[in-house]
Amino acid sequence: MIIVGFGGWEHDANVAMVHDGIVHSIGEEERFTRRRYQGQPHLNSFNFCMNYSGIRLKEIDIVSFFMANDFVAKFEGHYL
Repeated sequence: MIIVGFGGWEHDANVAMVHDGIVHSIGEEERFTRRRYQGQPHLNSFNFCMNYSGIRLKEIDIVSFFMANDFVAKFEGHYL
Protein backbone atom coordinates (compact mmCIF):
# COMPACT_ATOMS: atom_id res chain seq x y z
CA MET A 1 0.00 0.00 0.00
CA ILE A 2 1.31 3.41 -0.99
CA ILE A 3 0.25 6.44 1.06
CA VAL A 4 1.03 10.07 0.25
CA GLY A 5 0.57 12.64 2.99
CA PHE A 6 0.39 16.41 2.54
CA GLY A 7 0.97 18.82 5.42
CA GLY A 8 1.66 22.47 6.13
CA TRP A 9 -1.03 24.26 4.17
CA GLU A 10 -0.39 27.72 5.64
CA HIS A 11 3.37 27.34 6.08
CA ASP A 12 6.09 24.69 5.87
CA ALA A 13 4.44 22.74 3.04
CA ASN A 14 5.62 19.14 2.99
CA VAL A 15 4.89 15.76 1.44
CA ALA A 16 5.72 12.28 2.71
CA MET A 17 5.44 9.00 0.82
CA VAL A 18 5.06 5.71 2.69
CA HIS A 19 5.18 2.32 0.97
CA ASP A 20 4.11 -0.73 3.00
CA GLY A 21 4.79 1.05 6.28
CA ILE A 22 8.25 2.28 5.30
CA VAL A 23 8.92 5.97 4.66
CA HIS A 24 10.33 6.22 1.15
CA SER A 25 10.67 9.96 0.76
CA ILE A 26 9.92 13.29 2.38
CA GLY A 27 10.08 16.68 0.72
CA GLU A 28 9.66 20.13 2.20
CA GLU A 29 8.74 22.89 -0.22
CA GLU A 30 11.12 25.52 1.19
CA ARG A 31 14.07 23.27 0.31
CA PHE A 32 13.18 23.65 -3.36
CA THR A 33 11.97 27.26 -3.47
CA ARG A 34 14.50 28.62 -0.94
CA ARG A 35 11.66 30.62 0.65
CA ARG A 36 11.21 30.08 4.36
CA TYR A 37 7.81 29.00 5.68
CA GLN A 38 6.63 28.19 2.16
CA GLY A 39 2.93 27.31 2.05
CA GLN A 40 0.92 26.13 -0.92
CA PRO A 41 1.43 24.59 -3.43
CA HIS A 42 3.21 21.31 -2.74
CA LEU A 43 4.28 20.75 -6.35
CA ASN A 44 8.06 20.55 -5.90
CA SER A 45 7.80 18.33 -2.82
CA PHE A 46 5.30 16.01 -4.49
CA ASN A 47 7.36 15.74 -7.68
CA PHE A 48 10.47 15.00 -5.64
CA CYS A 49 8.74 12.22 -3.71
CA MET A 50 7.32 10.67 -6.86
CA ASN A 51 10.64 10.76 -8.71
CA TYR A 52 12.75 9.63 -5.74
CA SER A 53 10.44 6.71 -4.98
CA GLY A 54 9.93 5.76 -8.62
CA ILE A 55 6.18 5.50 -8.05
CA ARG A 56 3.60 6.46 -10.65
CA LEU A 57 0.44 8.39 -9.85
CA LYS A 58 -1.88 5.46 -10.54
CA GLU A 59 -0.04 3.33 -7.96
CA ILE A 60 -1.01 5.59 -5.02
CA ASP A 61 -3.63 3.96 -2.78
CA ILE A 62 -4.32 6.68 -0.20
CA VAL A 63 -3.83 10.45 -0.16
CA SER A 64 -4.05 12.14 3.23
CA PHE A 65 -4.11 15.79 4.26
CA PHE A 66 -3.34 17.35 7.62
CA MET A 67 -5.96 19.95 8.46
CA ALA A 68 -6.27 21.60 11.82
CA ASN A 69 -9.75 22.64 12.95
CA ASP A 70 -8.88 26.32 12.79
CA PHE A 71 -7.67 25.91 9.23
CA VAL A 72 -10.94 24.31 8.13
CA ALA A 73 -12.98 27.02 9.86
CA LYS A 74 -10.85 29.78 8.31
CA PHE A 75 -11.08 28.54 4.72
CA GLU A 76 -14.49 26.86 4.74
CA GLY A 77 -16.37 27.84 1.63
CA HIS A 78 -13.26 29.01 -0.21
CA TYR A 79 -11.49 25.74 -0.99
CA LEU A 80 -13.60 22.96 0.51
